[in-house]
Amino acid sequence: GIWVPSHLHFNLTYLAEAEEGEELTPQEEENSAVKWWSFEEALKVSTEPWMIEHIYKKLIERSR
Repeated sequence: GIWVPSHLHFNLTYLAEAEEGEELTPQEEENSAVKWWSFEEALKVSTEPWMIEHIYKKLIERSR
């Protein structure tokens, strides 16, 4: 909710495919918020509208 001047932003996005119900075992000392999401869920939890429209939706379409 506050203005931030122009800056360089790096975003690293991984797309992984797994069998439904596959167990995810994150390394807690390396990852604090790793989780399996469906494509639809991933689009809902993102707080970056530009990334949803220009990156995530394209990744999803290419993966189908």
